[in-house]
Amino acid sequence: MSTRYKSRLFLITIAFLLAAVVTASVAEESPVTRRQAEILRNALRVDGELTKAMYDEFWDDFKGKGVADRERIVRSIKSGAPALLEYQLLLWSAARDSVKTGKPNFPKALTDAIHRVAIAEDGNTPYEVRVSKMKQQAQGLIEAAAYKRPITREGRTVYITEEITQQVLEGLNQSFMRFEKLFAPLWHE
Repeated sequence: MSTRYKSRLFLITIAFLLAAVVTASVAEESPVTRRQAEILRNALRVDGELTKAMYDEFWDDFKGKGVADRERIVRSIKSGAPALLEYQLLLWSAARDSVKTGKPNFPKALTDAIHRVAIAEDGNTPYEVRVSKMKQQAQGLIEAAAYKRPITREGRTVYITEEITQQVLEGLNQSFMRFEKLFAPLWHE
C-alpha cells in the first residue's frame, strides 16, 4: 500500500472521528433528524462537501419544528462544533510544529481549547475525565509526530508527517468554512 494511499485513509479516519464526535454530542442534546446529522457530519468531515441541495434539505427539516425548538437546536450545534474544530486546528498545528522540531509542542492554547471542548460536550462523563482523556490523546499524537512513532487508529497504522498535518489543517479550514456556510441565513457560493 502506498504512503499516499495510507495518508488518504488516515485523513478519512480523522474526518470521520471529528464529525462523529460533533454529531454524537448534537444527537444527545438535540432532536435533529438522521438526515440532518448526516449533512452536518458530511459538512464537518475534513474531506467533506456541502451543496445547495444539502443546505436546503438541512433547513427544510426544521420546518415542522417551532421557532423556539429550532433556535435551541441550532444554538446547541453552533456551541459545540466550533470549539471542537478549534481544538483540532490547534492540535494539528502543534503536531506539525512537533514534526518540524522533533520535540513535542503542547501550547497553552491547546490546553485551553481542550477545556472549552470538555465544557461544550456536557455529556455523562465527568468534566475532569473528559479533559484528562483529551490531554492524553493529544499528547500521544504530538509525541508520535515529534518522535516519528507510528499511531494506530481504527486498525490503520500511520506516521504523522508534515504532509499529513498540512492536509489535515487544510481540510479543517475547509470544514470551518462549510460549517459557517451551513448556518448562514442564506445560501451563498
